[in-house]
Amino acid sequence: MVISMVRVSTTFVAGTRYSPILINIPFIGHIFVFSILAASATTGKLILSYSSAVLVVGLVLTWFALNNLRKANGRETQEIRGLMLFSLGWQLVAVFGGQLIITISGMNLSEAVMANSSAISHFGLFATIQGCMFGEQAVLMIAFVFAMPFLVHPLVFGIFGKTAENNGIMPVRIVYFLTLLGAAGVLYAMIG
Repeated sequence: MVISMVRVSTTFVAGTRYSPILINIPFIGHIFVFSILAASATTGKLILSYSSAVLVVGLVLTWFALNNLRKANGRETQEIRGLMLFSLGWQLVAVFGGQLIITISGMNLSEAVMANSSAISHFGLFATIQGCMFGEQAVLMIAFVFAMPFLVHPLVFGIFGKTAENNGIMPVRIVYFLTLLGAAGVLYAMIG
């Protein structure tokens, strides 16, 4: 659910000259993702101090981005800047917030990484799993891990279609419903 928000933000101006910039901005976050996950894999547990620091940076970037977007008043340059900040900030929140929540729930690192695969780039995760970074069990589940992020695509594209039909106005009730459903799933997974 969280990654779908990032994809919504990065494809907001799909079909414009800014699309490549907005689609690629979240990949800057891979510097943090794979360095911290690699260091965590060597210790066998998520390094909470680094992960928490990156989560805070992501939250701050997201806050600045939302303020920037709110004050843009239709100025394209400011909107693009806001979307770029949001793309990076929310990706960091999705990855490290997700990893921290899963870690707090008591799941071991290799399973937590697989559970959070929708927030982590599936290509990067594919490569790290294939290289046995997260153990033999992860290698055996690679097809499952690789496929999971794609399950949300019909919902995302359905929302995009509805938004396009409504002159750029997103179907708010559907978005709120999916957000609540995702939050309920996260809570159930943590408790259950």
